[in-house]
Amino acid sequence: MFKLSGTHSRYHEVRNHKKYVWLNLFGSYPGHFIDQRSIKRYFLNAKAQGKKFIIHRSTEPNVLWNGPLNKKTIFDFIHDTCVEINYPASNVLLVSGNYHVKEVYENWCKTYSIANPISVMPSYHWITRARGGTFGKEYDHYNNLEDTIRSRYFTCFNGRARAHKVDVAKYFYATKFFEKDLAYFSFVFPEGEPISERFFKDYPAIESVLPRSIESNTKRHITGEWHDVPRGKFMDTMKMKHVQRDTYFDLVVDFMQHEDYEDYDTYVNFQRSIPWWKEAVMSEKVVKNICNRKPFLYLGEPHMLKLLHNMGFKTFDMIFNEDYDFVEDYSIRYLSVLSEAESITKTHTLKELHNIFYSDEVREAVEHNYKQLAVVEEQYVQQENAFIKNFSL
Repeated sequence: MFKLSGTHSRYHEVRNHKKYVWLNLFGSYPGHFIDQRSIKRYFLNAKAQGKKFIIHRSTEPNVLWNGPLNKKTIFDFIHDTCVEINYPASNVLLVSGNYHVKEVYENWCKTYSIANPISVMPSYHWITRARGGTFGKEYDHYNNLEDTIRSRYFTCFNGRARAHKVDVAKYFYATKFFEKDLAYFSFVFPEGEPISERFFKDYPAIESVLPRSIESNTKRHITGEWHDVPRGKFMDTMKMKHVQRDTYFDLVVDFMQHEDYEDYDTYVNFQRSIPWWKEAVMSEKVVKNICNRKPFLYLGEPHMLKLLHNMGFKTFDMIFNEDYDFVEDYSIRYLSVLSEAESITKTHTLKELHNIFYSDEVREAVEHNYKQLAVVEEQYVQQENAFIKNFSL
């Protein structure tokens, strides 16, 4: 029996606890980063020690094992391994970043007539762990800058190319928004990635104006001494803090279930073939805005604002039309969110938005959310710890 404690790579980590073996799986799709034989060894080790087995994927919502257009799931993998090595499925717990994982797994079990289920639980990782480094007086841009009129309306930061982030870039390019000093954008679309390459091939003129870094997103730099960073690299922390302080709200572009599908119709057809498949997660982008007392618009899966309300948070319908949260059709929802951001810049001057931003109603909401985050964090930490403790009995 090989030693487990401390076994790790860039995409997985194994810990040998007193009552269970704990496997952390990182990366969007586990099958891209770890092979079935390796995980089977960890299962066999747990069986040999008479221990239970926990698979922890708290940061990722994906249940598909190998990515787009492949119907094999992490559920298939776990159950197949349990059958192969004669390990009780009741000894397995899957902790997933997918908020819908219990519903999805129950429907998957019904579809395939699974009689011996594993245990599953959702993890609110970004709610319970993303506060580190974001709390503190220096991040309270709301109260610290009450007398300062910002120079731009909003921020919109995007990492590597995804289908919906490409849609965001195309929208603001078509509206000539990149040519106006109204917002700070960043689209880190590295060369070599298929979505990036096809995007630039289809829209060659956008390459010269697409904000690839915070510094290069307008004709003028934030200060005269900052220079463009090489294409595809992230901005540094001090520049990020500056642009966060210099805007009133954030346009959050978050996880979407179809983000790895270049063609939306292909995604829709695939989803219809496995109707139990459903994924959603709210990332650190939302939590950081709550920590910084900053209002936000949200482009992600539908009903995520409703989820925040159920957690006890307030959103900002006193500033924005938030009807988009109820729109199931992505092609309508994303346009509703982006046009709402653009509309704010047309209907309010920066001074007018400043007055709205510091109204009693907005002030009450951002302060309430800041306090509620600590309450929710403690609630979910205790909930997860209790679930794992009961499972390991």
